[in-house]
Amino acid sequence: GPSMGANIPITDDLLLTLGAGYTHRGDFTRETDDGSGDFITRQKMKPGNTISLNASATYQLDTWSFMLGASYATESKTYIDGAENFRAGDRYTILGSVTQTWSNTWATVLSGNAIFSNKNETLPLGGSSVIPESYNSNNRVFRIGLDHLWTEGNWTLGPSISYLDRDKNAYDSLNYSYIPAKTRYAGGG
Repeated sequence: GPSMGANIPITDDLLLTLGAGYTHRGDFTRETDDGSGDFITRQKMKPGNTISLNASATYQLDTWSFMLGASYATESKTYIDGAENFRAGDRYTILGSVTQTWSNTWATVLSGNAIFSNKNETLPLGGSSVIPESYNSNNRVFRIGLDHLWTEGNWTLGPSISYLDRDKNAYDSLNYSYIPAKTRYAGGG
């Protein structure tokens, strides 16, 4: 999974960060059964590889700091026993934060992000190649948070509140888990 990036100072107060990454997942063999548990077979898996690009800009104005960033990730097809099986939809992320530094030990941070994903490509029953799913099973996720932080040495403490909205139910086939739609309000420290 090599990655590379650069921090480019535009002015004394403005920093541009650019990055790119590549994740090679590598082939492997997995064991699976026919559903009855009586017959075990081996499948040659070739998972999709991922390319990601990201950019952000950070601006410092006295005790204020502003950051705006974006990323894009695309994945190649996954093959099982040499046949196309799946391709995850391209993913887009937008994020940002505003920080007010009150003193050497106190700061307040407002942060947020939004994640969008295109439709996955799946293998239809009896098909030989993947096609875009008719319904986008991926989620749109929004999150915003507010933290008021006290920092001393290696310690950071403070209250935190956040809001998250995931627009619909999904099933994560790679982890065999159900991910419910939700709106979450959280508070803590």
